[in-house]
Amino acid sequence: MWKTCGNKALTTAAMLLLVAERATAAGFQSTTHSAAGVGRANAGEAVIADNASVLGRNPAAMTRFDRPAVSGGLNLVMPMTEVTDVSANGLGQSVAMPDEDLNSVRPSPHFYLIQPLSDRFAVGTAVYSNFATGTEFSTSFNKSGALQGAPIPALGAALGGLVGGKTEVTTVNLNVSAAYEVIKGLSLGLGLDVLYGSGTFERPAYVVGNDTGAGLNFEGDGWSVGWDAGLMYEINEGNRFGLSYHSGMAFTAKGDGSAGGETFDETKLNLPARAEFSGFHQVARDWALHYSLQWIGWSAFDQIEFGDLVKEYNWEDTLRYAVGTTYTISPAWTWRAGLAYDESPVKTEYRTVSIPDSNRIWYSTGATWTAASQHSSVDIAFTYIQGEQLDVSETASPTPFVVNSNTETNAVIVGASYNYRF
Repeated sequence: MWKTCGNKALTTAAMLLLVAERATAAGFQSTTHSAAGVGRANAGEAVIADNASVLGRNPAAMTRFDRPAVSGGLNLVMPMTEVTDVSANGLGQSVAMPDEDLNSVRPSPHFYLIQPLSDRFAVGTAVYSNFATGTEFSTSFNKSGALQGAPIPALGAALGGLVGGKTEVTTVNLNVSAAYEVIKGLSLGLGLDVLYGSGTFERPAYVVGNDTGAGLNFEGDGWSVGWDAGLMYEINEGNRFGLSYHSGMAFTAKGDGSAGGETFDETKLNLPARAEFSGFHQVARDWALHYSLQWIGWSAFDQIEFGDLVKEYNWEDTLRYAVGTTYTISPAWTWRAGLAYDESPVKTEYRTVSIPDSNRIWYSTGATWTAASQHSSVDIAFTYIQGEQLDVSETASPTPFVVNSNTETNAVIVGASYNYRF
Protein backbone atom coordinates (compact mmCIF):
# COMPACT_ATOMS: atom_id res chain seq x y z
CA MET A 1 0.00 0.00 0.00
CA TRP A 2 1.32 3.41 -0.94
CA LYS A 3 1.64 5.89 1.91
CA THR A 4 0.66 9.52 1.47
CA CYS A 5 4.18 10.87 1.86
CA GLY A 6 5.45 8.43 -0.74
CA ASN A 7 2.72 9.36 -3.18
CA LYS A 8 3.50 13.06 -2.86
CA ALA A 9 7.18 12.41 -3.50
CA LEU A 10 6.36 10.39 -6.59
CA THR A 11 3.90 12.99 -7.84
CA THR A 12 6.37 15.84 -7.52
CA ALA A 13 9.08 13.88 -9.30
CA ALA A 14 6.69 12.91 -12.07
CA MET A 15 5.72 16.53 -12.65
CA LEU A 16 9.28 17.43 -13.62
CA LEU A 17 8.35 16.61 -17.22
CA LEU A 18 5.07 18.25 -18.08
CA VAL A 19 5.75 19.88 -21.42
CA ALA A 20 8.82 18.27 -22.97
CA GLU A 21 10.40 20.40 -25.66
CA ARG A 22 10.49 18.75 -29.01
CA ALA A 23 9.03 21.71 -30.90
CA THR A 24 10.75 23.80 -33.53
CA ALA A 25 11.47 26.82 -31.36
CA ALA A 26 12.74 27.29 -27.83
CA GLY A 27 10.28 26.51 -25.09
CA PHE A 28 7.44 24.68 -26.81
CA GLN A 29 6.53 27.30 -29.39
CA SER A 30 5.80 26.17 -32.94
CA THR A 31 6.91 28.58 -35.68
CA THR A 32 6.24 26.47 -38.77
CA HIS A 33 3.41 28.68 -40.03
CA SER A 34 4.33 28.38 -43.73
CA ALA A 35 6.83 26.75 -46.06
CA ALA A 36 8.09 30.15 -47.25
CA GLY A 37 8.77 31.15 -43.63
CA VAL A 38 10.63 27.90 -42.94
CA GLY A 39 12.78 28.58 -46.02
CA ARG A 40 13.99 31.94 -44.66
CA ALA A 41 14.18 31.02 -40.94
CA ASN A 42 11.12 33.24 -40.42
CA ALA A 43 13.18 36.36 -41.14
CA GLY A 44 10.88 39.24 -42.06
CA GLU A 45 7.71 37.20 -41.56
CA ALA A 46 5.67 40.06 -40.07
CA VAL A 47 6.02 42.22 -43.19
CA ILE A 48 7.14 40.38 -46.36
CA ALA A 49 3.58 39.38 -47.36
CA ASP A 50 4.58 37.32 -50.40
CA ASN A 51 1.63 35.01 -49.71
CA ALA A 52 -1.43 34.85 -47.45
CA SER A 53 0.45 33.24 -44.55
CA VAL A 54 1.52 36.71 -43.36
CA LEU A 55 -1.90 36.79 -41.69
CA GLY A 56 -0.55 34.45 -39.00
CA ARG A 57 2.24 36.89 -38.09
CA ASN A 58 0.85 40.38 -38.69
CA PRO A 59 -2.78 41.09 -39.67
CA ALA A 60 -1.91 44.65 -40.75
CA ALA A 61 0.01 43.31 -43.77
CA MET A 62 -3.23 42.11 -45.37
CA THR A 63 -3.64 45.57 -46.92
CA ARG A 64 -0.83 44.68 -49.36
CA PHE A 65 -3.23 42.31 -51.15
CA ASP A 66 -5.34 43.77 -53.94
CA ARG A 67 -7.15 40.53 -54.73
CA PRO A 68 -8.24 37.44 -52.75
CA ALA A 69 -5.44 35.04 -51.82
CA VAL A 70 -5.20 31.61 -50.24
CA SER A 71 -2.23 29.64 -48.98
CA GLY A 72 -2.14 26.16 -47.53
CA GLY A 73 0.43 23.49 -46.95
CA LEU A 74 2.25 21.13 -44.67
CA ASN A 75 5.56 21.21 -42.83
CA LEU A 76 7.07 18.01 -41.46
CA VAL A 77 9.06 18.54 -38.26
CA MET A 78 11.59 15.79 -37.50
CA PRO A 79 13.25 16.29 -34.08
CA MET A 80 16.17 14.06 -33.12
CA THR A 81 17.12 13.89 -29.43
CA GLU A 82 19.95 11.84 -27.96
CA VAL A 83 19.97 11.20 -24.21
CA THR A 84 23.26 9.57 -23.21
CA ASP A 85 25.41 8.84 -20.14
CA VAL A 86 22.29 8.59 -17.98
CA SER A 87 22.47 7.57 -14.32
CA ALA A 88 20.27 7.64 -11.21
CA ASN A 89 22.08 8.80 -8.08
CA GLY A 90 21.14 8.72 -4.39
CA LEU A 91 21.32 6.65 -1.21
CA GLY A 92 25.07 6.35 -1.83
CA GLN A 93 24.50 4.68 -5.21
CA SER A 94 24.92 5.46 -8.88
CA VAL A 95 22.78 3.26 -11.15
CA ALA A 96 23.36 3.32 -14.90
CA MET A 97 20.31 3.87 -17.11
CA PRO A 98 19.95 3.12 -20.85
CA ASP A 99 20.60 5.72 -23.53
CA GLU A 100 17.60 6.97 -25.50
CA ASP A 101 17.15 8.12 -29.11
CA LEU A 102 13.93 10.08 -29.42
CA ASN A 103 13.08 10.57 -33.09
CA SER A 104 9.70 11.42 -34.54
CA VAL A 105 7.91 13.03 -37.48
CA ARG A 106 5.32 15.65 -36.59
CA PRO A 107 3.05 17.17 -39.28
CA SER A 108 2.26 20.89 -39.03
CA PRO A 109 -0.49 21.90 -41.50
CA HIS A 110 -1.64 25.49 -42.13
CA PHE A 111 -4.27 27.38 -44.13
CA TYR A 112 -4.84 31.12 -44.74
CA LEU A 113 -7.40 33.18 -46.66
CA ILE A 114 -7.27 36.94 -47.29
CA GLN A 115 -10.18 38.85 -48.81
CA PRO A 116 -9.73 42.54 -49.73
CA LEU A 117 -13.01 44.46 -49.39
CA SER A 118 -11.64 47.71 -50.81
CA ASP A 119 -8.28 49.20 -51.68
CA ARG A 120 -7.78 50.05 -47.97
CA PHE A 121 -9.67 47.34 -46.06
CA ALA A 122 -9.17 43.57 -45.90
CA VAL A 123 -10.31 40.65 -43.77
CA GLY A 124 -8.87 37.18 -43.36
CA THR A 125 -9.05 33.85 -41.59
CA ALA A 126 -6.41 31.28 -40.70
CA VAL A 127 -5.86 27.86 -39.15
CA TYR A 128 -2.40 26.95 -37.81
CA SER A 129 -0.57 25.87 -34.65
CA ASN A 130 1.37 28.04 -32.20
CA PHE A 131 2.40 25.41 -29.64
CA ALA A 132 3.12 21.69 -30.00
CA THR A 133 5.39 18.99 -28.62
CA GLY A 134 5.63 15.24 -28.22
CA THR A 135 7.95 12.62 -26.74
CA GLU A 136 7.67 8.98 -25.71
CA PHE A 137 10.43 7.23 -23.80
CA SER A 138 10.85 3.47 -24.14
CA THR A 139 9.55 1.00 -21.56
CA SER A 140 13.11 -0.09 -20.79
CA PHE A 141 14.06 3.51 -19.95
CA ASN A 142 10.92 4.02 -17.84
CA LYS A 143 11.68 0.87 -15.81
CA SER A 144 15.30 1.85 -15.18
CA GLY A 145 16.93 3.91 -12.44
CA ALA A 146 15.56 2.25 -9.30
CA LEU A 147 17.70 2.77 -6.18
CA GLN A 148 17.97 0.11 -3.52
CA GLY A 149 17.37 0.51 0.20
CA ALA A 150 14.79 3.33 0.02
CA PRO A 151 13.29 4.11 3.46
CA ILE A 152 9.74 3.86 2.05
CA PRO A 153 8.58 1.84 -0.97
CA ALA A 154 7.49 4.87 -3.00
CA LEU A 155 11.04 6.23 -3.02
CA GLY A 156 12.20 2.96 -4.57
CA ALA A 157 10.33 3.64 -7.81
CA ALA A 158 12.30 3.69 -11.05
CA LEU A 159 13.32 7.26 -11.80
CA GLY A 160 13.22 6.61 -15.55
CA GLY A 161 9.42 6.68 -15.71
CA LEU A 162 9.23 9.74 -13.48
CA VAL A 163 11.46 11.81 -15.78
CA GLY A 164 10.50 10.07 -19.04
CA GLY A 165 7.10 8.61 -19.83
CA LYS A 166 5.00 10.14 -22.59
CA THR A 167 4.00 13.69 -23.48
CA GLU A 168 1.78 14.68 -26.39
CA VAL A 169 0.55 18.27 -26.80
CA THR A 170 -1.30 19.56 -29.86
CA THR A 171 -2.83 23.00 -30.41
CA VAL A 172 -4.87 24.46 -33.26
CA ASN A 173 -5.31 28.23 -33.54
CA LEU A 174 -8.39 29.56 -35.34
CA ASN A 175 -8.01 33.22 -36.33
CA VAL A 176 -10.19 35.92 -37.88
CA SER A 177 -8.62 39.32 -38.60
CA ALA A 178 -9.22 42.68 -40.23
CA ALA A 179 -6.81 45.35 -41.51
CA TYR A 180 -7.24 48.97 -42.54
CA GLU A 181 -4.87 51.47 -44.15
CA VAL A 182 -5.52 54.54 -41.97
CA ILE A 183 -3.27 56.87 -43.97
CA LYS A 184 -1.14 56.23 -47.02
CA GLY A 185 1.62 53.80 -46.03
CA LEU A 186 0.34 53.05 -42.50
CA SER A 187 -1.91 50.05 -41.89
CA LEU A 188 -3.34 48.66 -38.67
CA GLY A 189 -4.66 45.16 -38.04
CA LEU A 190 -6.59 43.37 -35.30
CA GLY A 191 -7.46 39.71 -34.88
CA LEU A 192 -9.26 37.24 -32.63
CA ASP A 193 -7.60 33.92 -31.77
CA VAL A 194 -9.51 30.86 -30.56
CA LEU A 195 -7.14 28.10 -29.47
CA TYR A 196 -7.99 24.43 -29.06
CA GLY A 197 -5.49 22.25 -27.24
CA SER A 198 -5.29 18.59 -26.27
CA GLY A 199 -2.69 16.69 -24.32
CA THR A 200 -1.66 13.36 -22.88
CA PHE A 201 0.78 13.07 -19.96
CA GLU A 202 2.01 9.73 -18.63
CA ARG A 203 4.65 9.40 -15.89
CA PRO A 204 4.61 5.74 -14.82
CA ALA A 205 5.90 4.75 -11.39
CA TYR A 206 7.57 1.34 -11.78
CA VAL A 207 8.51 -0.63 -8.66
CA VAL A 208 10.22 -4.00 -9.22
CA GLY A 209 9.24 -3.74 -12.89
CA ASN A 210 5.53 -3.20 -12.25
CA ASP A 211 3.59 0.00 -12.88
CA THR A 212 1.98 0.83 -9.53
CA GLY A 213 -0.39 3.42 -10.98
CA ALA A 214 0.92 5.97 -8.48
CA GLY A 215 2.56 8.12 -11.14
CA LEU A 216 1.01 11.01 -13.05
CA ASN A 217 -1.55 10.36 -15.78
CA PHE A 218 -3.73 12.92 -17.55
CA GLU A 219 -5.60 13.12 -20.83
CA GLY A 220 -7.79 16.08 -21.71
CA ASP A 221 -8.50 19.07 -23.91
CA GLY A 222 -9.81 22.61 -23.75
CA TRP A 223 -10.27 26.02 -25.36
CA SER A 224 -8.89 29.50 -24.80
CA VAL A 225 -9.32 32.91 -26.42
CA GLY A 226 -6.76 35.63 -27.18
CA TRP A 227 -6.14 38.47 -29.58
CA ASP A 228 -3.47 39.87 -31.86
CA ALA A 229 -2.71 43.29 -33.31
CA GLY A 230 -0.21 44.72 -35.76
CA LEU A 231 0.91 47.68 -37.77
CA MET A 232 2.79 48.03 -41.04
CA TYR A 233 4.55 51.12 -42.32
CA GLU A 234 5.62 51.33 -45.97
CA ILE A 235 8.23 53.93 -46.80
CA ASN A 236 7.90 52.87 -50.42
CA GLU A 237 7.32 49.69 -52.40
CA GLY A 238 10.78 48.37 -51.59
CA ASN A 239 11.09 49.32 -47.92
CA ARG A 240 8.65 48.57 -45.12
CA PHE A 241 8.48 47.67 -41.44
CA GLY A 242 6.04 45.59 -39.43
CA LEU A 243 5.26 45.24 -35.74
CA SER A 244 2.87 42.67 -34.29
CA TYR A 245 1.71 41.43 -30.89
CA HIS A 246 -0.07 38.20 -29.93
CA SER A 247 -1.61 38.09 -26.47
CA GLY A 248 -0.90 35.43 -23.90
CA MET A 249 -3.62 32.96 -22.94
CA ALA A 250 -4.74 31.30 -19.73
CA PHE A 251 -5.44 27.71 -20.77
CA THR A 252 -7.46 25.07 -18.91
CA ALA A 253 -7.79 21.49 -20.12
CA LYS A 254 -10.57 19.27 -18.76
CA GLY A 255 -10.14 15.52 -18.64
CA ASP A 256 -9.32 12.49 -16.55
CA GLY A 257 -6.23 12.49 -14.37
CA SER A 258 -4.65 10.75 -11.41
CA ALA A 259 -1.49 11.17 -9.36
CA GLY A 260 -0.40 9.29 -6.27
CA GLY A 261 -3.76 7.56 -6.06
CA GLU A 262 -5.64 10.87 -6.11
CA THR A 263 -7.83 11.91 -9.03
CA PHE A 264 -8.28 15.31 -10.66
CA ASP A 265 -10.14 16.58 -13.71
CA GLU A 266 -8.25 19.61 -15.04
CA THR A 267 -4.86 21.13 -15.68
CA LYS A 268 -4.05 24.86 -15.97
CA LEU A 269 -1.16 26.79 -17.48
CA ASN A 270 -0.39 30.18 -19.01
CA LEU A 271 0.76 30.48 -22.63
CA PRO A 272 3.16 33.33 -23.45
CA ALA A 273 2.54 36.58 -25.29
CA ARG A 274 4.71 37.27 -28.36
CA ALA A 275 5.83 40.45 -30.12
CA GLU A 276 7.72 40.72 -33.41
CA PHE A 277 9.44 43.51 -35.32
CA SER A 278 10.31 42.87 -38.97
CA GLY A 279 11.89 44.80 -41.81
CA PHE A 280 12.08 44.26 -45.58
CA HIS A 281 14.36 46.07 -48.02
CA GLN A 282 14.58 45.59 -51.79
CA VAL A 283 18.25 46.51 -52.13
CA ALA A 284 18.43 45.68 -55.86
CA ARG A 285 15.96 44.78 -58.60
CA ASP A 286 16.24 41.03 -57.92
CA TRP A 287 17.63 40.98 -54.38
CA ALA A 288 16.03 41.71 -51.00
CA LEU A 289 17.13 41.58 -47.37
CA HIS A 290 14.78 41.01 -44.44
CA TYR A 291 15.01 40.44 -40.70
CA SER A 292 12.99 39.87 -37.53
CA LEU A 293 13.38 40.33 -33.81
CA GLN A 294 10.84 38.39 -31.76
CA TRP A 295 10.18 38.62 -28.02
CA ILE A 296 8.46 35.69 -26.27
CA GLY A 297 7.08 36.26 -22.76
CA TRP A 298 7.95 32.87 -21.32
CA SER A 299 8.02 34.28 -17.75
CA ALA A 300 4.20 33.97 -17.85
CA PHE A 301 4.71 30.19 -17.95
CA ASP A 302 5.32 30.18 -14.20
CA GLN A 303 3.59 26.97 -13.21
CA ILE A 304 1.35 24.10 -14.27
CA GLU A 305 -1.52 22.99 -12.07
CA PHE A 306 -2.74 19.40 -12.09
CA GLY A 307 -5.81 19.73 -9.88
CA ASP A 308 -4.43 20.81 -6.48
CA LEU A 309 -0.88 19.87 -7.45
CA VAL A 310 1.40 22.66 -8.64
CA LYS A 311 4.76 22.52 -10.42
CA GLU A 312 6.67 25.80 -10.28
CA TYR A 313 8.82 26.88 -13.24
CA ASN A 314 11.50 29.53 -13.51
CA TRP A 315 11.40 30.30 -17.22
CA GLU A 316 12.59 33.63 -18.56
CA ASP A 317 11.48 35.88 -21.41
CA THR A 318 13.52 35.27 -24.57
CA LEU A 319 14.48 36.83 -27.89
CA ARG A 320 14.73 35.28 -31.34
CA TYR A 321 16.93 36.92 -34.00
CA ALA A 322 16.57 36.13 -37.71
CA VAL A 323 18.11 37.49 -40.93
CA GLY A 324 17.38 36.37 -44.45
CA THR A 325 17.64 37.11 -48.13
CA THR A 326 15.49 36.58 -51.21
CA TYR A 327 16.80 36.45 -54.78
CA THR A 328 14.59 36.41 -57.87
CA ILE A 329 16.30 34.09 -60.36
CA SER A 330 13.65 34.45 -63.07
CA PRO A 331 9.91 35.19 -63.32
CA ALA A 332 9.33 31.51 -62.52
CA TRP A 333 11.87 30.91 -59.72
CA THR A 334 12.71 32.68 -56.46
CA TRP A 335 15.36 31.49 -53.99
CA ARG A 336 15.49 32.36 -50.30
CA ALA A 337 17.66 31.60 -47.28
CA GLY A 338 17.83 32.55 -43.61
CA LEU A 339 19.74 32.22 -40.38
CA ALA A 340 18.21 32.50 -36.90
CA TYR A 341 19.32 32.33 -33.27
CA ASP A 342 16.68 31.19 -30.79
CA GLU A 343 17.25 31.71 -27.06
CA SER A 344 16.11 29.12 -24.52
CA PRO A 345 13.80 30.23 -21.68
CA VAL A 346 15.17 27.61 -19.28
CA LYS A 347 18.01 28.56 -16.96
CA THR A 348 20.88 26.10 -16.75
CA GLU A 349 20.10 25.09 -13.17
CA TYR A 350 16.46 24.29 -14.04
CA ARG A 351 17.03 22.04 -17.04
CA THR A 352 15.75 18.49 -16.74
CA VAL A 353 16.38 15.23 -18.55
CA SER A 354 13.13 15.72 -20.43
CA ILE A 355 13.36 19.50 -20.86
CA PRO A 356 17.05 20.08 -21.67
CA ASP A 357 15.90 22.99 -23.86
CA SER A 358 18.91 24.79 -25.30
CA ASN A 359 19.70 27.77 -27.47
CA ARG A 360 19.37 26.87 -31.17
CA ILE A 361 20.54 27.98 -34.57
CA TRP A 362 18.37 27.71 -37.70
CA TYR A 363 19.98 27.15 -41.13
CA SER A 364 17.26 27.55 -43.75
CA THR A 365 16.78 27.61 -47.49
CA GLY A 366 13.87 27.35 -49.90
CA ALA A 367 12.42 28.29 -53.24
CA THR A 368 9.19 29.33 -54.94
CA TRP A 369 8.00 28.24 -58.37
CA THR A 370 5.47 30.66 -59.90
CA ALA A 371 3.17 29.67 -62.75
CA ALA A 372 3.21 31.70 -65.96
CA SER A 373 -0.24 33.07 -65.13
CA GLN A 374 1.17 34.56 -61.91
CA HIS A 375 -1.94 33.32 -60.11
CA SER A 376 -0.48 30.24 -58.45
CA SER A 377 2.84 29.32 -56.87
CA VAL A 378 4.44 26.53 -54.87
CA ASP A 379 6.88 27.01 -51.98
CA ILE A 380 9.36 24.37 -50.83
CA ALA A 381 11.65 24.65 -47.82
CA PHE A 382 14.36 22.95 -45.81
CA THR A 383 15.68 23.88 -42.36
CA TYR A 384 18.26 22.28 -40.11
CA ILE A 385 18.06 23.27 -36.43
CA GLN A 386 21.20 22.79 -34.38
CA GLY A 387 20.85 22.56 -30.59
CA GLU A 388 23.50 22.57 -27.90
CA GLN A 389 24.95 19.54 -26.18
CA LEU A 390 24.09 19.82 -22.49
CA ASP A 391 25.09 18.19 -19.23
CA VAL A 392 21.88 17.93 -17.22
CA SER A 393 21.57 17.25 -13.49
CA GLU A 394 17.94 16.89 -12.42
CA THR A 395 16.87 16.62 -8.78
CA ALA A 396 13.71 14.58 -8.21
CA SER A 397 12.45 17.07 -5.62
CA PRO A 398 11.57 16.74 -2.77
CA THR A 399 13.60 13.53 -2.66
CA PRO A 400 17.43 13.76 -2.70
CA PHE A 401 17.67 11.65 -5.86
CA VAL A 402 19.43 13.03 -8.94
CA VAL A 403 19.34 11.92 -12.58
CA ASN A 404 22.39 12.94 -14.62
CA SER A 405 22.54 12.83 -18.39
CA ASN A 406 24.00 14.31 -21.54
CA THR A 407 21.39 15.55 -24.02
CA GLU A 408 21.35 17.04 -27.50
CA THR A 409 18.38 17.92 -29.70
CA ASN A 410 18.61 18.77 -33.39
CA ALA A 411 15.82 18.85 -35.95
CA VAL A 412 15.05 18.88 -39.66
CA ILE A 413 12.02 20.61 -41.17
CA VAL A 414 10.81 20.12 -44.73
CA GLY A 415 7.75 21.84 -46.07
CA ALA A 416 5.62 22.70 -49.07
CA SER A 417 2.81 25.20 -49.58
CA TYR A 418 0.47 26.07 -52.44
CA ASN A 419 -0.52 29.69 -52.96
CA TYR A 420 -3.21 31.16 -55.21
CA ARG A 421 -4.23 34.74 -55.95
CA PHE A 422 -7.59 35.04 -57.70
